[in-house]
Amino acid sequence: DIEVTRASKSAIAAIENAGGTVTCVHHNRLGLRALLAPEKFERLPKNAKPPPKLMPFYLDYERRGYLSPEIQLRQQKKKLGLSK
Repeated sequence: DIEVTRASKSAIAAIENAGGTVTCVHHNRLGLRALLAPEKFERLPKNAKPPPKLMPFYLDYERRGYLSPEIQLRQQKKKLGLSK
């Protein structure tokens, strides 16, 4: 599994053909800081929603946006242990 901010369709295809999964996620400054230096946080902050201008990108399954219903379902199945 790989989480990125953006990925081309060819990169998504290459990763998925190799058996991986891609999820495009949004990080604000605080979220990025938490990823880079998690030891500085007692509790990691929740992910912020993307600004309205970027929302269509993260709702699009073709771009593997983390807010698309298909990706949300995949994450729930994984959390419940129903998928690999």
